[in-house]
Amino acid sequence: RHTTQGKMVIQPNMFLHPVLSFIDSNITLDMFYFFSLISPLFDRIFWTSKKFEGNTDKVEPWFGTPYSTKKISTSMIENWMASAPTDHLQLPAVPNMFLPTNLSLKDVQKKVKFPVLLRKSSYSKLWYKPDTMFSTPKAFVQLEFDLPDARNSSQSQVLKHIFVRLLNDYLNEYVYYAEVTGLYFYIENTFRGFEVTMFGYNHKLNILLRTVIDKIANFEVKPERFSIIKEMITKDIWNFQFRDRSELAEEYFLLILFKDLKWPWKERSEVLPRLKVEHLVEFIPIMFSRAFLECFIAGSFHPFILFLALFYLYFYIIFV
Repeated sequence: RHTTQGKMVIQPNMFLHPVLSFIDSNITLDMFYFFSLISPLFDRIFWTSKKFEGNTDKVEPWFGTPYSTKKISTSMIENWMASAPTDHLQLPAVPNMFLPTNLSLKDVQKKVKFPVLLRKSSYSKLWYKPDTMFSTPKAFVQLEFDLPDARNSSQSQVLKHIFVRLLNDYLNEYVYYAEVTGLYFYIENTFRGFEVTMFGYNHKLNILLRTVIDKIANFEVKPERFSIIKEMITKDIWNFQFRDRSELAEEYFLLILFKDLKWPWKERSEVLPRLKVEHLVEFIPIMFSRAFLECFIAGSFHPFILFLALFYLYFYIIFV
């Protein structure tokens, strides 16, 4: 956290908490107090559905959204409280595989000021910059996929966008477990392809790396998720025309600047309705057939781990 932001957080605490709690008062919670609030007596349930259209009696003043409120009956609350706990409602018993237990630093044999190119081939580059200043057990890894066959038509670009959205969707189950242990990752579309970025404590970063690469290497198109993601992208493209004029101007400027890498939103909107699961299944091996992967590692992390992960990725995606 930036120094100024830290001051802004701590300053109000000085008026509310004892001296020893200035720093941690925002995160140190009275666990038993909050547990006491987890009760049917304090339930507030929000239900959003088109089923209620025409059956509401209130309108909120800002956006004119119709709504209704209904008090939960005493008999229902008593029924909830009398019900026995179910086995489905419990804390996960499986330990968090991303939890670091070793915070030691990796040995740096040679002090370098700039990133070093460790490996270069016809299909990849691997850059490495060890931590020689901050001495923290953390690392940063970025994988940039350059995919020529994912930008040669509006259809290929849309299919690539669906692939990246689906990949993020499949990895959602790992996001919480990674973030509570200080590991973060995100996957984004780029003009040339897509990029994977991850950073945090280095001890289990290799597990997160393998998890993400395994999802890419063994990618499976699930029809129900494909339909949902396709609908989301359709709405995004359709809503684009209603954006601010400055944003529209920026979009057309980028189209001129990157005319060989980006396709107009109108062409993409025309392609979307006819796309099916089969199109994406056939497209994925084509998309990766001429892929070029550029990788950058910074911090306290052994580059050999990334090299092995990349070998695994290329073996399964390109050669199998």
